[in-house]
Amino acid sequence: MGIPHSQLQQWDEDDIELMLAHQLREEGLGTHGFPFAEATNPDADPTKYTGGYRYVADEVRTDWADKARLDAVDAYRASHGEKANLNGKVFPVRRVDYTPVAEGQSLEGR
Repeated sequence: MGIPHSQLQQWDEDDIELMLAHQLREEGLGTHGFPFAEATNPDADPTKYTGGYRYVADEVRTDWADKARLDAVDAYRASHGEKANLNGKVFPVRRVDYTPVAEGQSLEGR
């Protein structure tokens, strides 16, 4: 997802420098959000205590946006065949707001 040219025209040099710094930082991150070079450094080996740091996993949580995307991938494969070519396919996810219901209340008519 890029930035529309009309928005870029409104940016000053500081905005552009911040965006480029952010982009450089993001490019070096692993899927876990940590710098790849740090995460793969032998100092992070949890069986050694010489590096001063290590990584531990937190509790398992569900990323509902990613679940919706992966469910869409599954549905696409179900309708196009398990070996469907997904090259170049994008499964965008959007947030849909609604009026919440009280627990136990019927969802009928919504």
